Amino acid sequence: MYVITTAVPKLRHCLLGHHFIVWTDHKSLKEMQIQDIQTPKQQAWLPKLLGYDFNIEYKKGIQNQVVDELP
Repeated sequence: MYVITTAVPKLRHCLLGHHFIVWTDHKSLKEMQIQDIQTPKQQAWLPKLLGYDFNIEYKKGIQNQVVDELP
């Protein structure tokens, strides 16, 4: 999650206004957008992603050749 919340704002000029997909091999990140915010880290990270149109998709490590990449 840290990598996503660090990379997305750095690429803001390319990503804002466009739909993009974050592919990851971490199954728990797939549910990040719909789960309840429970920890202080989640409270700090999620507002950094507001305003972006994106989905997080899970692929098993074997199927995900380039892990944690923003296509």
